[in-house]
Amino acid sequence: MESFTHLNLTKQLRRSNATSINNCSLSKNHTNNPYPFSTNSRTLTNKQSIKKYAMVQLTCIATRGGDTGKTSLGNGKRVSKHCPRIEAIGSIDELNSFIGLALATETTIIKAELLAQLRNDLSILQNDLFDVGADLCMPEQDQTVLRISIHQVQRLDVTLARYNTHLNPLTSFVLPGGTPLAAQLHVCRTIVRRAERDITSLHNEETLNPHLLQYVNRLSDVFFVMARVANDNGRLDVLWEPGKHHA
Repeated sequence: MESFTHLNLTKQLRRSNATSINNCSLSKNHTNNPYPFSTNSRTLTNKQSIKKYAMVQLTCIATRGGDTGKTSLGNGKRVSKHCPRIEAIGSIDELNSFIGLALATETTIIKAELLAQLRNDLSILQNDLFDVGADLCMPEQDQTVLRISIHQVQRLDVTLARYNTHLNPLTSFVLPGGTPLAAQLHVCRTIVRRAERDITSLHNEETLNPHLLQYVNRLSDVFFVMARVANDNGRLDVLWEPGKHHA
């Protein structure tokens, strides 16, 4: 394959005739809703526009364009497959794959309603991570393409607070593990931390969307509380005991 999926998707997004809802904006009361861009909360007025991104078509998976060790960014620029931007995109792709593994992990430890909510939130994160990849594969100078928004960051804050209501305060650090699902979510947490290091390293060289940086920083906290929820709301957490095996 020539390049990571996000790169091909974003190039096709730019080529496609993305439609817009012109001369409209959110109503004044949208700030009371943590999901102001969701279908149920959208109210159209005549002030500004909300871009609606078109779906893409993938007709050729093996392009052979990457056979020499280079790939294309969303703007067509050719770069090495180990450049910092591609490293960051690769870490995000890896994270998304491990979320898929978490979604495929069965558990009977937590209530069905809470498990359904957890899986729904993980599915939302998977879609968001393709937005992250689309953001990363386009240099910041181009403001007309899909970017992570402040509303996606705010949604993570709401998700974090919602799961925290199920948990008691910690008396020590949590060791990764417990139930299989919790262990998978801890892996997701550590991968997003690596992705964040890749992204902040890139940010030292190039200007990035500030909401992107906020999003990946918040995401590791979300995975941490999700892992605790998957451990029977923290009751099966394994806590660090400092110096326990010193002697």
